[in-house]
Amino acid sequence: MRAAGWHSQDSGDVLAVLGPAPVGMPSNRIPRFQRCMNGRTFREWQAEPDARQRVHRSETTEAPA
Repeated sequence: MRAAGWHSQDSGDVLAVLGPAPVGMPSNRIPRFQRCMNGRTFREWQAEPDARQRVHRSETTEAPA
């Protein structure tokens, strides 16, 4: 992890917030979630619902023409 330029939060979870960036966190190899991820990174997986929310918000907040 360090060789890739990431910092560890092993000494405490608060380092993920207050420590040096970027922070790497180990992933738990839970088969159900690995299948859901389908080869994507967590960042990619998380970005999909975020993008859907942005589209939904823009559709609901647009002023009628």
